[in-house]
Amino acid sequence: LCLVAPTLEPVVEPELPEYMKKLGSQLLIFRGRGGSGKTVRLLQLANRLREDRGARVLFLTYNRALASDLRRLMHLMGIRENLDDPTVSIRTSERFFWELMSAWGEAPPIQEGEPFPAEEFQAKKLVLRELFAGESRETLQQEEAWKAHPSLFNWDFVLIDEAQDWPTEERDILGALFGPNRIIVADGVDQLVRRDGRCDWTLLAPTESRQVVPLRKSLRLKANI
Repeated sequence: LCLVAPTLEPVVEPELPEYMKKLGSQLLIFRGRGGSGKTVRLLQLANRLREDRGARVLFLTYNRALASDLRRLMHLMGIRENLDDPTVSIRTSERFFWELMSAWGEAPPIQEGEPFPAEEFQAKKLVLRELFAGESRETLQQEEAWKAHPSLFNWDFVLIDEAQDWPTEERDILGALFGPNRIIVADGVDQLVRRDGRCDWTLLAPTESRQVVPLRKSLRLKANI
């Protein structure tokens, strides 16, 4: 009796998308209409960066309800925030930028239960953008504010939800703090809520240093909507 060993077919790993190969070396933009899965794509990418690269990922959104739901999800997944550990942190843009202004001595910390000072917030952001004008991540790292608040800046990637609705000063501040190569945005088409005009994130990087990934399939809307 002659036994023949079975032939094992080699396992072929699926080809990584081009944008996955270039993460960390370019500005990445997911662009699509409502229901095309932009936010889900960001969350999946955030978790993959944490698991595969050991990255620390900051997820920013102006939607407080969404931020609360996502923080609950991170808790259920057992993802915790420690200064040097891989993690995904969900924060509202208001909270992050106010903490940033406080670190630079431009605004006092907000005490628990205090109403959010919306008018002061708008004015202080413009001051902060002026402070950061012409600066880069490398130069800002030399500032005492950076050294005194490492948990505020120690992020490998920053993910921006509903990027089309963000004020331009917030875009410029993040570009200076982290550099466009660390920024990944979800850019909605025809989804303006807070602004009359779109925020153009491509201005952060030249054409050869950015990639726009179109998401053309809607996962929740019918074709006639």
